[in-house]
Amino acid sequence: MAIPDFTIEGILPMGIYDASLNNIKEKFCSIGDVSKRNKLYNIFIRYLECLKKHKVEFEVYLDGSFVTNKVEPGDIDVLLFYDNEYYNDKWEELIFDDLVRIKFPGIHVLSAFLESDGKDFTLDFAHDVSDKPGLRKGLIRVIL
Repeated sequence: MAIPDFTIEGILPMGIYDASLNNIKEKFCSIGDVSKRNKLYNIFIRYLECLKKHKVEFEVYLDGSFVTNKVEPGDIDVLLFYDNEYYNDKWEELIFDDLVRIKFPGIHVLSAFLESDGKDFTLDFAHDVSDKPGLRKGLIRVIL
């Protein structure tokens, strides 16, 4: 499914949209402050490369101002869902937001187990627009 156009509110319509990294770059790095958006995107790519080094099943979704038409997004909100049986110190650096922000400035992570109620709760919560009660937005599922 293609990434849809933004709504009048500047957000994606409610739903989850599958997108390749190329689709994400084309859609979200060609609007607003292109330099800032490309910088955030490149940091996100470095973060993904570190995730892939671990032989663990995971899913990544994008949320926040980066996936809106906001001129200058502050960061990329990453929703990370992973296999609950996997853990080591290096993985910890990729799943805890405080540690991620040190190594990958501009990336904000919220993580939960892949096979859990936490995933459903987190995705439902992420659809809410924080400053507009009742308004729901779309998310991007990154196809790796």
